[in-house]
Amino acid sequence: MIKKVEIKKFKRLNDVTVDLHPQALSLVVGGNNSGKTTLLHAIAVWQYSWTIIRFEKGEIALLNGARADGLGVSLDDFTPLNIPSFKYLWTNLKPGSSYTLTIDCYWDLAGVEKHLCIGLAYAQDRLYVKNVRSNLIAGDRIPNVAYVPPFAGIANKEQWYAPAMRNMLIGQGLAGAVLRNQIVELYRTNLVERKRLKGNKSKISRRDLEYLRQNDPYELLNQTVLRIFKGQLYPERFNEEYHTHVSVGFRKGTIVNKRFAPFPTYTLRDIMAEGSGFLQWLSVYTFALSPNIDVLLLDEPDAHLHCSLQNELLDQLKELAAKKQKQVIVATHSTEVIKSFDYRDVIHAEKGHYHYLADEGSKTYVMSGLGTEYFLLLDAIQRHKKILFVENKWDAEILKQFCDKYSQWPDNIVIWPDANIHSERKKFFMELHREIPELKAISLHDRDNGDYGQTHPDLSTGEINDWHDNAPGVGEIRFRTWRRWEIESYLMGVPAMKRLYQRNNPAMPAADVEAEFTRQLNAVSVVVNPDYLQSDRTPSNQSLFQNDAKVMLHPLLAQLGLDKWDVIREMSDAEIFEDVRTLIDEIVNFCR
Repeated sequence: MIKKVEIKKFKRLNDVTVDLHPQALSLVVGGNNSGKTTLLHAIAVWQYSWTIIRFEKGEIALLNGARADGLGVSLDDFTPLNIPSFKYLWTNLKPGSSYTLTIDCYWDLAGVEKHLCIGLAYAQDRLYVKNVRSNLIAGDRIPNVAYVPPFAGIANKEQWYAPAMRNMLIGQGLAGAVLRNQIVELYRTNLVERKRLKGNKSKISRRDLEYLRQNDPYELLNQTVLRIFKGQLYPERFNEEYHTHVSVGFRKGTIVNKRFAPFPTYTLRDIMAEGSGFLQWLSVYTFALSPNIDVLLLDEPDAHLHCSLQNELLDQLKELAAKKQKQVIVATHSTEVIKSFDYRDVIHAEKGHYHYLADEGSKTYVMSGLGTEYFLLLDAIQRHKKILFVENKWDAEILKQFCDKYSQWPDNIVIWPDANIHSERKKFFMELHREIPELKAISLHDRDNGDYGQTHPDLSTGEINDWHDNAPGVGEIRFRTWRRWEIESYLMGVPAMKRLYQRNNPAMPAADVEAEFTRQLNAVSVVVNPDYLQSDRTPSNQSLFQNDAKVMLHPLLAQLGLDKWDVIREMSDAEIFEDVRTLIDEIVNFCR
């Protein structure tokens, strides 16, 4: 399965590398025009290109060291996408340009990384494709990809199409036009397998029949149709010698004595008579079951589905991907689907960049780009009934990093980034509390240049009192303010910085390291004394209380060549500031 794609000059993707989870189901999400479909199109063009090269020039043209000329293709023969001109495949196509558009896919084969880079050129209204580099050897298997656009194109009659024509219709966005073809193809394969298993016996053995029902694509399709739609598919027998059209019926019923029994009042009718949700679901799942497809690219397969069917379809695809060792990549706008997915399987497409989400909270950011800001947070609050208000999501990430050094961050508190002051957060909390009486919250805010005298060692503030309802401990909100300027003040882990600086400059004499490090501290007016970790302000540590930490920290890290996240990871348990420890302990106890 494909684990990485490198794309250059394809549509809006000038130079992009996308890492993928092989043998799994991944969602590609993002706002309109974010590049979701473009990624699928690039992989589909790669598939088409190597397939036609192998068909016309043989496997040798795809191997390492191949020096064959490009293969010319007309627009009429270009089946993966429906475009008015080949020039629409390029980013800023220039006259006379050579193979500037490249799509390079990587996969593992028997523990060895393989790749095939396809180059495309445009000249005289023809597209030229060739292998520009590869490490393939004879016999290497290339992942077989199928791209399925949103469902459309079903008609009352459907011809029997050759594979090339099916691919062209799918590329034109008419997956429905070949739905019956796909089902009949699975059915015919099933009949051949049944005949093989039966052999000279009067019937298929129980063991073979059980294996067939658990593994055969057509059997799995009908089992799933029965479970979800309470019916069965009835493909008509087909023979190319005298049939020109294919037909598939559907009839509702139930299982009686291990056999399907149609409802007497529900007559057999063509699948076209069923709803668009049924047809969309059937189309996607039929393609997914195709045994010769390794990688399935689905563009908004949930478009016509009710939210319950959306989740049902994705659950089935996820199970199928694991069982059949397939890779499924789904571009979607569905908030219901995103909401139900593990964040680690969600790729965010934004401004030509693609990356898997880093945490559950980042799904909210994705959702906001889809026009449903805070939807997921509200859903999580209903479940956990605990909120931590922070000024931005990075504040919470910093706290989690510190917490991991000596405790376990609770998984039952919802992080809510919000730049408002405590009093405004309280108003919002009270609105939520009316709907969720058991709701509890902690509001964390930077002190900035506020009055240090209003902050206390437990981080409570004299500016606003904690609130709880008439039943203490049921609903409450606590207000906490850093005693120093802001959370970055607690990243001034000087001993950790010094260790990192020494490690990054092994050739520098120890005395020079010490001198340079001290000079950089002095340049930003940082004085380190034994009491610099404590909560109270003293004459010897007041510079870390009175000054904007960002003004000190960022220039210092830049001069030392360090990153704040490296400093956090390097800091030991004993080097965590007292205020940070106080807040983390409160959050952990708050969530028990």
